[in-house]
Amino acid sequence: MGSHSASVAMHPAEPAVPHVLVADDNPVSLRFFADALAQLGLSCALANDGREAVAQAQHASFDLLLLDARMPGLDGAQALAQIRGGSGPSRDVVALATSADASAAALRDRLHRLDASAGFCGAPGLARAGAQLRLALETQSGWPHAAAADFLAVCAEVRALLVRPGVGGTTTG
Repeated sequence: MGSHSASVAMHPAEPAVPHVLVADDNPVSLRFFADALAQLGLSCALANDGREAVAQAQHASFDLLLLDARMPGLDGAQALAQIRGGSGPSRDVVALATSADASAAALRDRLHRLDASAGFCGAPGLARAGAQLRLALETQSGWPHAAAADFLAVCAEVRALLVRPGVGGTTTG
């Protein structure tokens, strides 16, 4: 046992793996997010509804919250309001709304309303989160850089979707 302790002391501490809370009432969506986050090297906790998400966020520290905007009972916005209003360790964490809504225009409109009303991370917050992730990746070793680059590319596409006029067949001017 003594030699095991000595070998542990000689190795520097591993960087902490970011921990993500995913809340969705659809088990397929939960599995999708869990698998995608695992491929990025992140750990996650899963919640089947908004109430579970609030309970977990009040007791555990997360680095990111992914909350379904349209859960029955307590939806993403209501869950986030309770998390923000509580004293738990995750009350100030970046939150992203998720949705299986197929309409890009409806999703963009819903995300803009949620950003304004519930404190979800909208287009400006998404840019800040992407920059913070990029900085973390540059300063920490051992990250799956290709997967992280893919994630950042998706973030840029989502940001463009949120701010681009005329998405979903609508036009301006």
